[in-house]
Amino acid sequence: MNLKTLRKRAESIGVKIDTERYQDGINNGWGYWLQEADGEPLYADGNYCSSLDEVEAALNYIEANL
Repeated sequence: MNLKTLRKRAESIGVKIDTERYQDGINNGWGYWLQEADGEPLYADGNYCSSLDEVEAALNYIEANL
């Protein structure tokens, strides 16, 4: 799934996906933070995803536990 589709899906369950670009000299890419709709962290820890596959898995888990 692409980010746009995941964001629509997340919005439907009250979750926001924030992005962060990182460049550390070795790795370059994107990171994703799951947040409440108001921008607060979704979890006290573990709200960071390093890939869109991980974001999708997190949304699957959230939806299964609603």
